[in-house]
Amino acid sequence: MKKVLLFILIAVLSISSFASCKDNSSNESDASDTTSKSVINVSCKKLLDIAINIDNNDGITVYTSEGTELGEYLDEFMISDLYGSLTNTPDFSIVDSYAVFMTDEQVVKECHIFKPKKKADAATIKEYLENRFTRVKEKFVGYLPEQVAYAEKGKVFEYGDFVIYITTISNNDNIIKAIKNKIDGK
Repeated sequence: MKKVLLFILIAVLSISSFASCKDNSSNESDASDTTSKSVINVSCKKLLDIAINIDNNDGITVYTSEGTELGEYLDEFMISDLYGSLTNTPDFSIVDSYAVFMTDEQVVKECHIFKPKKKADAATIKEYLENRFTRVKEKFVGYLPEQVAYAEKGKVFEYGDFVIYITTISNNDNIIKAIKNKIDGK
């Protein structure tokens, strides 16, 4: 029974992701009217690639809204676990696109880049990312104080059309500067 339910869930998610991709491409010309020229050709994935190239990318897993296979994108259970709770799943229908890297290792190394469908939804997405930031800090309390110190240096911020959460061992400022430069077209 669980396998059948899981198969149905995967099928529904796959179909909805294909449908949302089609909707995003048809609305692309409409979105260009409301975004600045320097942001039009920048995707969340391109910005994430900048972060990956600056930071040591050993042991990371990448998830994007462009992923089509299970494990390449954030499914409903991961969204709830990362940004909400078992009783409060964040509404990802407000998200235009995203790209995330994380590690399963016991180190602080994450970057989450989201682009809301509407600028007005940026505050809600920022709240999701602040929830994640709090969880990462709490994860290491009591047994890995060095990692808590790194986690405390993480940042959640809005820039251009994006909402970003970054926390790494040593490269937060360099990654943020490079991402902002890319958004600004530099």
